[in-house]
Amino acid sequence: MKTRFSITSIAFLLFGFSFFLCCSPVYSQGSRFEEGILATRVSFPGTPLGDYFSKLALNESGAGQSKETQKDLKLQEGNYQSLLEGLTEEEKATAGTMMLSAMMTPYYAKIYYSKEKVLAKAVALNYRLESFMNMAEKKGMMTAFSKDETNSFGITFSAEEIKKVWQKEEVKPENYAIQQSPNREPVIGYQCIKTIYTYKKGKQASSYPSANLPYKIIVWSSPQFDASLNFLHPLYLDIPHGILKIEIQYDVKAKFRMVYEVTNAIAKKLAESDYQMKPVENIVDWGENPMAASTGMLSILFSGSEEE
Repeated sequence: MKTRFSITSIAFLLFGFSFFLCCSPVYSQGSRFEEGILATRVSFPGTPLGDYFSKLALNESGAGQSKETQKDLKLQEGNYQSLLEGLTEEEKATAGTMMLSAMMTPYYAKIYYSKEKVLAKAVALNYRLESFMNMAEKKGMMTAFSKDETNSFGITFSAEEIKKVWQKEEVKPENYAIQQSPNREPVIGYQCIKTIYTYKKGKQASSYPSANLPYKIIVWSSPQFDASLNFLHPLYLDIPHGILKIEIQYDVKAKFRMVYEVTNAIAKKLAESDYQMKPVENIVDWGENPMAASTGMLSILFSGSEEE
């Protein structure tokens, strides 16, 4: 199995991303979101991990990563085995891929957003991640911290290198039938265009075309958000607006699903201090040494996967 550095190809990039869960403000249909704070989360409807993730203390400090929640996760193993009973070998493989994604995906993120700068602070079970992009300077930085904060690593990269750093799967029109709903649906109060991507090989897609391309992808995008927001998402999609929600169905029967969504958007003027990242000592430039950058980052992302 080929291992590639990418928050989203290991799981779903900043898709773990519940914060600001109540009382989301409703905006008028014509207003655009230019600047402010977004919160995102990942959920796994209908899976054993779904209940577990819903109980996590979701915040950027990683409060959901306590030993108690790790112990609770072990209690889900019986439920996972029950899920596998009666599945075909292809379905079991699909379940395994999704479960790995669930374990590695950042389940929560807080995003400081403007057209010029974006800073995302995300939390996964085994690590915490910060990712910054300066659109004006076309430069970015990503830092990762182990669960116990004893290890950290950072990389810098240019806008030209971002597709290498964020090795996400590109959803190509030749692989998917694309259907756009004539009706708009609200996500956190913004009217969204719903687009459905269905893998063209139909039922044969139970073993989907690659480790990261699923059978069906449902996308909700809003013209009130700029497409620059989409660099945070798990897939490259040719959509001209900001994406507020994605549902990934890994199999034909929709037994294995992952949902990434923006749970709140607070429009406000941000200060320069809002874009500050926690400092790290060990930083490698991707352009100068991509192997060292990739290896160093992966060492943090997998640092807690074998604990306990």
